Amino acid sequence: MQRFIKIPNAVFELQLTPMQLLTYAAIVSLKSKANFTRATGRTIADKCNITPNSVYTAIHELENLGLIKKTNHYENGKRTTNSYRINPICGKFTKIEYSVFDYKLSPSEFVAYAVIKSKMNHARFAFPSLSQIAKLANICIDTVIKAVKKLEAIHIVTYSHYIRKCGCFGHNNYTVMDFIKKTITEHKRSSDYILNENKYSNIKHKLKKAGLKFLNKMWYSKFWATILDPLKNVVRKKNKSLFNTQYL
Repeated sequence: MQRFIKIPNAVFELQLTPMQLLTYAAIVSLKSKANFTRATGRTIADKCNITPNSVYTAIHELENLGLIKKTNHYENGKRTTNSYRINPICGKFTKIEYSVFDYKLSPSEFVAYAVIKSKMNHARFAFPSLSQIAKLANICIDTVIKAVKKLEAIHIVTYSHYIRKCGCFGHNNYTVMDFIKKTITEHKRSSDYILNENKYSNIKHKLKKAGLKFLNKMWYSKFWATILDPLKNVVRKKNKSLFNTQYL
């Protein structure tokens, strides 16, 4: 069963910084059904992949905007874990997958993803302009472009250039992938993939070396030459197509 965080669309109109929106989403992801949670700054920071000081600064701004209410708690005269109450906001909302935090997105990448999802239709397509994403995400267009490229690289968003009938470019067409089941598994196996890729590269290098030795350095009699020459030519063509190597 997929789990989602509900981010009110009205939040995007408040011009939050990417750090503030990411922190807000992390606090919402930890809340109970009563819109209440207790979490340390370190817990929120680890979830957002940012520093605790950045979390404290963002929480202070979120409290000033009325999105959350922080309560300090004490035990035996010492500060303990703070509690947070998320103030309800009416209107439409955007669903963000809980597992998006597993990808350790930067604040700008997360907010770009959230804005694209807020514009997504039922077919998982979205058509916002770069300037619209930049305005709602409170980042510059160059940062939006970098964030979108990163989101496509990790396969949670794809995009294509739309060309109008007149031949000029229109807004990009974005497709939000249903990445919960498949890409999280790939993410957990990333280290295994790297090991297998290195192993494959070593084998490929040894095969190439053996092929070159066979083609250029093998000596045999005239009798065996009549038998091996056809095989040698086959291997030469195959090796050349695989490695694009020039032979002497």
